[in-house]
Amino acid sequence: MRRASRLASLSVVMLLGLMAGCDGDGGGMASSPQAIANPEDAPSAYLDYCGDCHVPPRPGAHSAEMWPSVVNRMQQRRVAQGLGAIPPVAREAILDYLQGRSGR
Repeated sequence: MRRASRLASLSVVMLLGLMAGCDGDGGGMASSPQAIANPEDAPSAYLDYCGDCHVPPRPGAHSAEMWPSVVNRMQQRRVAQGLGAIPPVAREAILDYLQGRSGR
């Protein structure tokens, strides 16, 4: 019984965290190209933009050569779903981040 209570509490906390990230503007801080001009901001841009539709995959899920086509396909889906395109500066930072950590 105690374990079920902990699990329920953890589920609520996680749900609230996910809901807090859904601010409806198509991206929080990283929606501004200036916000990701620094390569250190690429991980947050990746989570922000790619997390709009799904749980972002691990960078190692695809090879460095595969990431451009994956990012292009996801860009098309974002636009089709009305989320808007990822700005070019953010897209390049995300792609560099993914390719640099692809591990393949």
